[in-house]
Amino acid sequence: WKERKLGKEVPERLAGNFFVEAKAAEIKKWLDAKAVDKARSARNHLLAKLFVFQFVNHFAALFYLAFYLRDWDKLRQRLLVVLVFNQVLDNFKETLAPAVITLLRASVPLAAAPVARDSPHAELIDQTNRPRYDDTISDFLEMLIQTAYITFFGAAFPLAAVLALANNLAEIRVDAHKLCSPGGYARPFARAAAGIGVWLYLLDFISIVGVLVNTALLVMTTNSIDEWCARYGWPEMLGVSAAVLKIGGVFVAEHAILGIKLALHLLIPPVPGTVKWSRI
Repeated sequence: WKERKLGKEVPERLAGNFFVEAKAAEIKKWLDAKAVDKARSARNHLLAKLFVFQFVNHFAALFYLAFYLRDWDKLRQRLLVVLVFNQVLDNFKETLAPAVITLLRASVPLAAAPVARDSPHAELIDQTNRPRYDDTISDFLEMLIQTAYITFFGAAFPLAAVLALANNLAEIRVDAHKLCSPGGYARPFARAAAGIGVWLYLLDFISIVGVLVNTALLVMTTNSIDEWCARYGWPEMLGVSAAVLKIGGVFVAEHAILGIKLALHLLIPPVPGTVKWSRI
């Protein structure tokens, strides 16, 4: 009787253990997914806060010059300083900072005895002395702010696009130096990603604000509306002032451009069909 009972309990316990292990694996996957989602959400919130801070820091003075003082000469001077001197200083900082940190760390010996250059551990010691390239946040943020400069005030300062192009050509070599040269950062680990994440939404935000800024600059700097108002008597006919007509012109123009932008977004898929089929 005991042998019969034991023979019955063993399969039941094995089945129970298998069920518990399967549920434990499902719970672990669920917890891992929750942890990944929480980390991704925290990172997205951090990026949004950094972008808002940098946006206000870089563009508050420019909006003040453009829309309150309407001093176009000072606006162009400010853009020239930002797109030339500040960008050059940032490139020098990105180039020299890892080299200085590497020299300081190399002055502190990490091994008990000096390591020969032909030693198999020489590369490991060299990588250890270099600073870590932790994240791409600063590089993405730098490019995003530069895109906003060109998108917002390219019409007021056409040379800005040429300066941005020259800076980007230099930035390619600066980033290659800091990631690949002996005086740069330690070799970063590759991480798979499906896209650029929240940066895509921030670029979309910049494009929308760029439409508003450019239409406002166009209406404020042109004399055509004043000439049309004087010629056709629109303020008297509509019972409003010329300033209200300008605001209405901004409203109509930016809605028309945003409508075209939305139509192009709906008609042109973000991922071509050939790429989708190649992923299947």
